[in-house]
Amino acid sequence: MAWKFYTVLDRLRHDGTKYSPGSSVALNDTDPNTTLLISQNVIDGTPTGDAPDPESNSDSDLHAFGEPISLFRMVYQQADDRVYLANNDQEEQCRTALGIAVANENGQVRIKYEGKIVNSNWTFNRGKPLFLHNSGQIKQTVPSSGHVLQIGEALGKTSINLEIKEVEIRT
Repeated sequence: MAWKFYTVLDRLRHDGTKYSPGSSVALNDTDPNTTLLISQNVIDGTPTGDAPDPESNSDSDLHAFGEPISLFRMVYQQADDRVYLANNDQEEQCRTALGIAVANENGQVRIKYEGKIVNSNWTFNRGKPLFLHNSGQIKQTVPSSGHVLQIGEALGKTSINLEIKEVEIRT
């Protein structure tokens, strides 16, 4: 299976998913739906957005992905050893949350498990906690439904300290 990396230039749909301009996505180039991305920039294994800090590779590893993964989203690992976007409404995904996708390298995604992560597109309030929401999104609001997984706190507007806490299961 061949994967290519794209930077989204405009809103588009791929398998029913909306992507935001400037986000990074990895798509299987044998999928006929990738023809929607003809005007996109092919990056082939080079990360987009902010370059990881020199320390970013500590506390991180490369993983195969099982679906398109946008950078700076929370992921979990399934039994097939591939990573997928985590959803706070799925208990097992909260319990197996692995970390944040920080870079695409050679057809795999680098997942950071803990520590400082910088992304110039973030606009967080310093000192406030961060929570997992659906589709791997990270927000500073406690989810109104689903389970509560605090994943760290904002160090500043564009940086966070990733420290995954124990999930609070809502019934």
